[in-house]
Amino acid sequence: MKDYIPLIALVVTQIALVVGWLVSGTQRVTEALTSERRAAYLELLSAADATRRGDHDSARLALAVQRAEFVASDEMNEARLIHTLEQAAQDGERWPVARDRFFTAARFETQQNSATKRRRQRAEIYGS
Repeated sequence: MKDYIPLIALVVTQIALVVGWLVSGTQRVTEALTSERRAAYLELLSAADATRRGDHDSARLALAVQRAEFVASDEMNEARLIHTLEQAAQDGERWPVARDRFFTAARFETQQNSATKRRRQRAEIYGS
């Protein structure tokens, strides 16, 4: 039995290294995606606010919408908050509610990397 102890220790060490490498890689990718979401959502809010004020460039808003859709979570896309914000920025009455709903969901997404937590809080955050 004593002959196997170094071998067992080696195997356990190798497994720990592989698991650590996987966790580290996943965290890096997740943080990169979260950073991309932050930038895209901020640009979308900025473009929508500019459209609302009348200094709009429709191409800027359209590009911001596309970029936000590309990095958005499934929950954000299914709730259609990006399109609701875009439409409200252009035609008015629903603007305060649409902006508030989008802002709440965007802030949540850029602070929470957990897809499980987003699914659990779907109704509260995304309104769906």
